[in-house]
Amino acid sequence: MSILSITRLPILVLLLIATVSARAESTVASNELQERCRQSALQFVNEKSGGEGLHSFPAYDANHHPLDKEVVDSVSFRSHYNMKLNQCFALVTNNRTAPPELDPIALPTSNGIVLWNLSEGTYIGVFVSLQHETSTWKNTCVFENATCASAAEFDARVARFMTD
Repeated sequence: MSILSITRLPILVLLLIATVSARAESTVASNELQERCRQSALQFVNEKSGGEGLHSFPAYDANHHPLDKEVVDSVSFRSHYNMKLNQCFALVTNNRTAPPELDPIALPTSNGIVLWNLSEGTYIGVFVSLQHETSTWKNTCVFENATCASAAEFDARVARFMTD
């Protein structure tokens, strides 16, 4: 080993240590941002829908008369802090199940997914599927103020925000 190689060895070791340390700090910062984003999403879901899980509320007929039936909502979410965009996003899913004897036009079973930008307090996109019995009879998809054709297209657009 030459003298030149021996003198560079401590510098290389220091550079290696600095690189490993910087990556560890970056990972810790990323984890902290993800956790803060998750907490923001949890607070948002709690305020907007009563929290994750199942929620029941009374059903009404087409004339707004109360029925002796309940509608069940199932709410869940997934959060992601996008490091490239430096923003927190939440993908909130709401599945609503109505009793089958209710008028499906007045209160259909529905599945809704909304992508929220929690850093700005705005929604980016929404996909809603209305169903009756075993058939889907209406889908609505809007993303960044433009319509989208399908759930697959919605999912592809969501991926830009929910992954780095």
